[in-house]
This record gives sequence, structure tokens and C-alpha cells, in this order.
Amino acid sequence: MATWSDVTSDVKRLIWPIGTMVAGGLYIRLLGSEVLKQQFGILAWKAVLIGIATAFAHFVRVQLFPYIDLSEALAEKTVAGSLQLLAMVILYAAIIGAVCSGL
Repeated sequence: MATWSDVTSDVKRLIWPIGTMVAGGLYIRLLGSEVLKQQFGILAWKAVLIGIATAFAHFVRVQLFPYIDLSEALAEKTVAGSLQLLAMVILYAAIIGAVCSGL
């Protein structure tokens, strides 16, 4: 069971995607639909989508593999740690790619 400190540390690690989601969502919501604003709106929407996908990928990774600490795997510099890190990078890339492509 996750404690409150685990949740706050996850939020601190995910502050840039959360901030991107909020900023992009506010930009899209508050500005009109003129051509230039629409183009920036599309760009902002893509940034929001990447932020959502990153947060979702992190949540899925933590739920599927709660026992894997990526900072520890990176610090130990062994083949097993490298394979764990590579597997998680592939998982993140697959989830982010699927969400961003609309699957």
C-alpha cells in the first residue's frame, strides 16, 4: 500500500508532465480558435497528450512492478540492473507511443 510520502514523491517526480498538462489545458481552454491560436493549440494539445501518457506510463509501471527501483538499478551498474532499466524504458516507450498515437 502506498503511503502519503510515496504519493508526494511521485508527484514531485512527475511535476513537469503535470505542469505541462495543466498549462496546455488552460491554453487550449482560454484562447480562441483563430488560425495562429489554433496551431499553438494543436502544439499545446500534443504536449498535454505527452504529459498524460508519461503520467499514465509511470502509474502503470509502478502498479505492474512496484518492487523495481529504477534509481537503484541505475546506480548498481550491473547487467541485471541494466536489463531492468532497458525493460522499463521499452515499457515507457510502448505506453507513451500507444497513447500518443491514439490506441
